[in-house]
Amino acid sequence: MTPNEWNDERVNLLAQMRSDGISRRDIVGRLNDLTGSKFTLGAVVGKIDRLFPAAKPRLTPEQKVANRKKWRARDAARKRARRARGKGMHSEPPPRKPKPAFECREIEASPLHVSFSDLETGMCRYPYGDDARTMTFCGSKIVERRFWYCAVHMMLCTRPFVAKVAA
Repeated sequence: MTPNEWNDERVNLLAQMRSDGISRRDIVGRLNDLTGSKFTLGAVVGKIDRLFPAAKPRLTPEQKVANRKKWRARDAARKRARRARGKGMHSEPPPRKPKPAFECREIEASPLHVSFSDLETGMCRYPYGDDARTMTFCGSKIVERRFWYCAVHMMLCTRPFVAKVAA
């Protein structure tokens, strides 16, 4: 016989412990110790519910309606209390912090204009030129190893930028 198979001996022990008022969790431990079984709590709870359906009370339709009314009244009271505290779903959110204003800066880069074949690790890869045959790259030292640009081009590519137009 397998360790997780219900037989008459195990069912009788289960019924005896249940009638003695032992908790379901304790029944699992004792049943496994006495019979050498390996039942889980879920297996024992399922067997108890199937063997003793009266132990699990069934509600009448009137009781279900009464419970729903009770729960709705409870939820409504909680909602009123939440609104009274000013933390309701439709209350005004807290004021937002203003975003810092970015100042307009002129960017002055001194690119080395390195060709693609001369690029090495640690050199800025900001492109100059539109034509692929004549395109060069900045070539300055990069900010960190995980970025491809120098400090000037990093600021240009990652932060809002407002260009100053000469009049």
